[in-house]
Amino acid sequence: MAAEHDIFHHVRDSAVWEFFSSLGWELKLPKLFDVPHSPFLGLDGPQGYGVYFTKFMALEAIVVFALLILLWPIGRRARGVTAGGQPWVPRGALANFVEAVLLFIRDEIAREVIQKPHHDDEAHGEPGQKLDQKGGSGEHTSEGPHPADRFVPYLATAFWFILFCNLIGLVPFGGSPTGALGCTAALALCTLGLGFYAAARENGVELFGAFIPSIESPLPIRLPLQGMMFVIEVIGLLIRHGVLAVRLFANMMGGHTVLSVLLGFVVMEKVLANTVLWALVSAGSVLGAVGVSLLEVLVAFIQAYIFTFLSAIYIGMLVYPEH
Repeated sequence: MAAEHDIFHHVRDSAVWEFFSSLGWELKLPKLFDVPHSPFLGLDGPQGYGVYFTKFMALEAIVVFALLILLWPIGRRARGVTAGGQPWVPRGALANFVEAVLLFIRDEIAREVIQKPHHDDEAHGEPGQKLDQKGGSGEHTSEGPHPADRFVPYLATAFWFILFCNLIGLVPFGGSPTGALGCTAALALCTLGLGFYAAARENGVELFGAFIPSIESPLPIRLPLQGMMFVIEVIGLLIRHGVLAVRLFANMMGGHTVLSVLLGFVVMEKVLANTVLWALVSAGSVLGAVGVSLLEVLVAFIQAYIFTFLSAIYIGMLVYPEH
């Protein structure tokens, strides 16, 4: 199918970064290395089959650079103040926004979802009781930091990275790296890997016991059933993280596809011979694209939150399966 008739042409990854296609302005990105001739490997670029440094890779690098510029100074100031024994007071709109997001991720996502089970409710409070910032009345008061706090850096990093990758798709000549399954699959694998690593450190070899239910039956019956349940649990774990990747990919890909279709009506002057009709259709498509773009800003925040929230749930299920 020709590129001009392919509605996915401008929303999927490519080895060529286009700016003004009609003027031929484009940037051909370099090939990293060759692969065997196969339609299932790499991108079919102008120099043959291979693995390329693609447009979405470049955008991800821009996102990482932007995050370092915006968030690194705030983190250094906060770390310097807290190391001196004084509470950090954010200065400016950006610092206050960053602090609000981090506190929300810590208190409303991580600490609400990832909780170490307690067998003595009188000593530790009721399960699910929140820990205030001073550690005065919640659980884990006598045990030091909340067990979920160690996962906050990853959850916050994932949130900011996904958010910026979503929003950069609304910038002219940009694109959403989260609209590529490879990007979202890598993020889901990070969540799975962190969960397994933390669970192995917390539970040791007993981690695999959570995948094998206890069955009161004779040995010849119990072993096949437990083996089958173990396989089902492992497959379910992989499916959950696979859905985590597909959900983000599908939402971002779908939104930008709608924008591409709406703006495609503007170039239908060859089909709509009537100038007045073409002007009305073009005006409607532009207004519709503006409305969808505003909606995409909200979707960018929502999808970043959903991925972070589900990641916290899946990590908690691995680390504390009995909770």
